[in-house]
Amino acid sequence: MAMEDRINPIGMIMTFPGVTQEQYEAVLQQLNLGGRMPPGGIFHAAGPVEGGWRVVACGRHRKRSTSSYERSLNKLCKMRG
Repeated sequence: MAMEDRINPIGMIMTFPGVTQEQYEAVLQQLNLGGRMPPGGIFHAAGPVEGGWRVVACGRHRKRSTSSYERSLNKLCKMRG
């Protein structure tokens, strides 16, 4: 198996200052997952924290790739109140 094809578990704790529940839910809707985990997803939890929103996610991560899930979370990072 080539190095770029190896799958490694990854855990992420991400805090998004200024993001609201409505903005978070809009990103989830854009993902169009129908309530399911994204490919490779193992666990996902999110909720309000002082001044923003926090996401905790665990999954199988393929090296050297960026999933649409990660790209959408990056959009969430850029949102502000």
